Amino acid sequence: MANIHEGATLKSKTSDHPCQCAWCFQDEHQGCRGKERVRKHCTSIGQLLAHCGEIVTVLIGPSEAKFVCHKAVLGFWSEFFDAAFYGNMKEAAERTIRLPEEHNTAFEAFVTWAYTGQVNSDLCPEELWALGDRLRSPKFSNAVMYLMFNDYSHGDTFLSTKSVEIAFSKTAESSQLQNFLIEVINSQGPLCKTVLRCEIASPYVRDWQRFIQGGGELVLQIVQKVSLINDTWSGGIDVVNDEELPW
Repeated sequence: MANIHEGATLKSKTSDHPCQCAWCFQDEHQGCRGKERVRKHCTSIGQLLAHCGEIVTVLIGPSEAKFVCHKAVLGFWSEFFDAAFYGNMKEAAERTIRLPEEHNTAFEAFVTWAYTGQVNSDLCPEELWALGDRLRSPKFSNAVMYLMFNDYSHGDTFLSTKSVEIAFSKTAESSQLQNFLIEVINSQGPLCKTVLRCEIASPYVRDWQRFIQGGGELVLQIVQKVSLINDTWSGGIDVVNDEELPW
């Protein structure tokens, strides 16, 4: 059953059940590539911890939620933490860093992934990708992207306006996340005929209709990036000029 991707939960594809990820379908004889990535990830962490046991503290959000982690693990996966704890910044001497703008739930997902190679969170995945971008952790952002691609490519998850707003407000212009979501919009809707005929997609359709009708800079920015000479945005109406835009 399709679902609205409004804070959808990302669950790691590494359970004991038969894997359904897109990569396994493409390469059935070599086993799950996702599981192989997790295995290599954990091997790297084991080697790190065997030689580098120093602990640091990360204080997240205005309430300063406390995360105690291995310095080597944070520095290995994040260029931001590598510079903070291994450079000449005061955080290196104090072994403590404060990130008041970050969300503790998102950072918890990052720490879990850093140690296990698995992404598990109830947060919107676009939020996690943006965190990885800010922490300069391309491996984490890629892990989140793998799961987003898996969801959208199977056609059982609809892209919400919330996800788009996060991508365009919290990442740099033309970021990989923005480009990916534009491709999703261009290929599967959000108001294409297939979606409009799907009864369970009604909340999703209304969400996008309100978003488009509201107009604004973000809507125009997205429109400029997608093809309007088909039914992608208008549910079957060919859009050929500004007067026919659905808002």
